[in-house]
Amino acid sequence: MEKNLRDLILSKPIFTLLTTLLLMEFMRGALLFAILPLYLTENLGLSKTVMGAALAVHYFTDNLLRPLAGWLIDRYGQKLVLIIGITIAFVSLYIVVQTHTTFWVFAGLGLLGVGTSPTWPSVITGTIHRVPEQDRATMMGIMFQFWIVGAGLGPILINLIPRTAYSIAFFVLFGCLGVAFLLALFFQNWQTHIRNRTDQTNLQYFRTLKQRIKSVSSFFPGMFAQTFAFALLIPILTVYANSVLHLPTMWFSILLTTGGLVTVLFLIPIGRLVDRFGARYFLIAGFVISGLLLLILPLFRTIGSLMVLICIIGFAYALILPSWNTILSLSIPADQRGAMWGIFMTVEGIGSATGPLAGGTLYDAFGPAAPFFVSAVVFLLMAVVYWLHPLTRKYGSGTLDKSLYITIRRKRRT
Repeated sequence: MEKNLRDLILSKPIFTLLTTLLLMEFMRGALLFAILPLYLTENLGLSKTVMGAALAVHYFTDNLLRPLAGWLIDRYGQKLVLIIGITIAFVSLYIVVQTHTTFWVFAGLGLLGVGTSPTWPSVITGTIHRVPEQDRATMMGIMFQFWIVGAGLGPILINLIPRTAYSIAFFVLFGCLGVAFLLALFFQNWQTHIRNRTDQTNLQYFRTLKQRIKSVSSFFPGMFAQTFAFALLIPILTVYANSVLHLPTMWFSILLTTGGLVTVLFLIPIGRLVDRFGARYFLIAGFVISGLLLLILPLFRTIGSLMVLICIIGFAYALILPSWNTILSLSIPADQRGAMWGIFMTVEGIGSATGPLAGGTLYDAFGPAAPFFVSAVVFLLMAVVYWLHPLTRKYGSGTLDKSLYITIRRKRRT
């Protein structure tokens, strides 16, 4: 990594946002995937159906409110919106800790979705567009590394706490929110791109936003399809590993962890290659590899062969993430980055929300291989579509905020 880019990443604004992302995803991953499944069913006696519905409410509110959070970021900057969001997350976590009824579980997790909704729009607008265009894919890779590490370590480390010691687990989560709040409190806004409220009325702003959404509407199928294709497999992987592969839980965890580690290791190198050679062929390669391997994965049953396939799929995911998001970043105008990223993330979130429902239905109706087959077909179709109709950038980044980058270059010279 070049020294200029490394200094930029370690600069206070960007590193603060990346650390905030890690802490918020750590808190959410630990709560939703490690604590609540046992806490709600064993301590509160709620059914698994109620638990699943409560999680769905959280993700629904989180995704639905991201465009609004993005608009507020465009108007007021990341700092204020993050502070409000983390404060709401504090309140929601307190509600979950204190509740003993279904209504307040739904209320708490729904409110948590409100609190977490500004995180991604804030981080992505405050990091990606601070770096030079030729380094954006690398920055994407770094940002997704922070996300994966936070979301992955949350459930793993919380599970080290005894299952009955919920007070300790919740104390750790409140601590994460406390540190994130302090980071947001001392964060310096990217003032040059906070929209001047005297420049245009809200009506003019939303008219312009509508036109820009239409201009990038060709991206929406890809946003939905890639998250939908991966999410198809979420509800059936554990069941498939137990009932079809008869894998011990330990080996299943090792396979998933290994795939995630491969993705993390390759995100930055792939990002650098995307910065150098462009995103299109890396994106298509990621779709093709994912599609072909998911198509044949049900044919393999040994741990060794599955380990190889999972590692290659992890590599394919590392091809897709920085490539796709770099294409999106180059298609967003400077004055509406928050709102546009919020809309993009909502479309992707719809894919993430509908995928598990479709995956479970396919598994029950057509057998264990059906979700893998459909997911593979979606990836291969995306590869064909974007090979025949390459995504073109609608907006440049000529209004890129160069102030921070120039400052670091001057420091280096001195």
